[in-house]
Amino acid sequence: MSARTPFIPVILPRFGMTMEEGTIVRWLRAEGEMVEKGEPIAEVATDKVNMEVEAPASGILRGVRAQPGDTVSVTHVIAYITGPGEEVPDTRSVLPASPPPVPASPPGGTGEAATGPGVPRGAAGAAAREDAPSTTAATPVARRLAKEARLDLSAVTGTGPGGRITEADVRAALAGGAVPSPAALPVTPAAPSLSAPAGSPASSRMPLSHRRRVIAERMSRSARDIPHIYLMRDVDMSAAGAARGAASYTAVVMWAAARALRTHPLMRASLEGDAVVVHEGAHVGVAVDTGEGLIVPVVRDADAKDLARLHQEIEDMVHRARQGRLALDDVTGGTFTISNLGMFGVDAFTALINPPQSALLAAGAVRPRPWVVGQALGVRPVCTLTLAVDHRIADGAAGARFLGDVCRALEAMPA
Repeated sequence: MSARTPFIPVILPRFGMTMEEGTIVRWLRAEGEMVEKGEPIAEVATDKVNMEVEAPASGILRGVRAQPGDTVSVTHVIAYITGPGEEVPDTRSVLPASPPPVPASPPGGTGEAATGPGVPRGAAGAAAREDAPSTTAATPVARRLAKEARLDLSAVTGTGPGGRITEADVRAALAGGAVPSPAALPVTPAAPSLSAPAGSPASSRMPLSHRRRVIAERMSRSARDIPHIYLMRDVDMSAAGAARGAASYTAVVMWAAARALRTHPLMRASLEGDAVVVHEGAHVGVAVDTGEGLIVPVVRDADAKDLARLHQEIEDMVHRARQGRLALDDVTGGTFTISNLGMFGVDAFTALINPPQSALLAAGAVRPRPWVVGQALGVRPVCTLTLAVDHRIADGAAGARFLGDVCRALEAMPA
C-alpha cells in the first residue's frame, strides 16, 4: 500500500470577524508556478476590502479550485501547494458536501437550522433545502445563477478543476438553449405577465457583485432593524469657510463632529444584546464612493487631530479606497460615520446608519442663502446637516444636543 501523497491546502482565511465568504478577484501566480511561503498568490474581495491570500508553504501552486468571480466560504480550500512530482487530491472528492435536508420541525428544536463556519446565519436552512438534492460540483455563483434560471445543473458540462461547473459554464449552457429543470418548473400555470409595449427597450439583468451584495445586506439590516430618528439643522459656515484653507468641507465637518463626540458617548455606542456598549475614541468613518460600491475607511482618534491632518488622512484614504489598496485595519473599528454628498449638489439627504454604530451625520452642499444676522437679513454660506440616530440607544433630545454642539463648533471655528 503506497503512502499518502503529501500536499498542503491553501484555504480562504477569515480576514475579519464579520467575514463569511470572499470572491476570488484574480490569481497573482499561475497554476504550476513555484511560490515561496508568505508570497501573495491570490487577491480576494471581502465584505470590506480586497485582501491577498499568502502561500502557506514553498512549493508548486496546483489544483486551483476557485476561479476569478467564484464566491467561496471562509476556511474552504482554494488550491494546493505541492512538491515536484507530488500529486494533488481529486478535487471532486474534497468539495464541501451538500448539507442534509432539514426537518420542517426538528424534535425539541426551534425550527431554525444551526449555522456553522462559512454559513451566514439564517442561510443554513435555505442551503440545505435548495442544495441537498444536488451532488453536482459547482461554484456558489454557478449554483445561484442556475437556480435563478431554473437550469438543471446535471445537464451542464463543467470546465473547472475536477469538472466543477463555473459561472461561465452556466452562462454558456443558457446561451445554447439548455432546458430548465423539470423539478423547478411550476406545477400550476403561471399568471399571465404583462409584456412591454412594442418597441420598448429590452430589460437587462446584472448580477450583484460580491461587494454590492454585502452592501445590500448591511443596508437592508440597517433599515429593517434600526429605528432611525432624523434631525436636521442649518449651520452658518462662514467661520468654517474662512478657517478651512485647502481642507475639504468633509474634513471640516469631521473636525467638529469628532470634538462633539467627546461629550456625547451615546453617539459612539452600539447595542449588544440587552446592553448599550459605549466605545472609547472618536474613530470617524467617511463614506467613499469607489465606483464599485460604497466603502467606509476610518480616521482614528479624529478628535485629537487638527484640520490639516484630518484633510490629509481623508484624502489619502479616499485615494487608496478608489485604488483598492485599503488594508483591513483601515475599514474596521469605526464608532461614528460621516457622509457628504454636497460635492454632487445635494442640499440635504437622510442616510442609513452604518451598523452596529448608533449615529451618522450627513452633510449637504454649502450654498449662499438668506440668513438673519442680529436684526438684519444677510447672505451666508449655509450647510444642512442631518443626523441619523438609533432610537434604541438614544432619544431625540440626546441627538439634538449633539447636533447643536457640532453646529456651534462650526460657527465658532478658529481661523
